[in-house]
Amino acid sequence: MTTLIRVAAVLVTLLVAFLTLGPVGIRSLSPIDPAYDRALAFALIGFLGTLSAPRRPWLALLLVIGVIVGLELSQYLFPGRHGRLIDGVEKLVGAFAGAACAFVILRLTRRRTSTAAE
Repeated sequence: MTTLIRVAAVLVTLLVAFLTLGPVGIRSLSPIDPAYDRALAFALIGFLGTLSAPRRPWLALLLVIGVIVGLELSQYLFPGRHGRLIDGVEKLVGAFAGAACAFVILRLTRRRTSTAAE
């Protein structure tokens, strides 16, 4: 199951990176505010990333933070793109929210597993 979650985390991260760095015309025409769109995308990445490393969730969260910083900085390399601090903050908030949900799930499953073992 962890392997499937890791594959999903990588695929979602690659898709978001492509949409972040690719031409503006390929971006989705989401009906929601772009701030929420960014936050939700990185909430999913934070959630899947944290679940993909159940023994080292903090390390996974640090990796997600690195991806966010890297994407924001690399936008300066592409014409028509611009990294902004507020965009990075929105992505970080989403990533932390997704990671927090994953932490709760990991904690509950550990408790359930340890109770069943007794």
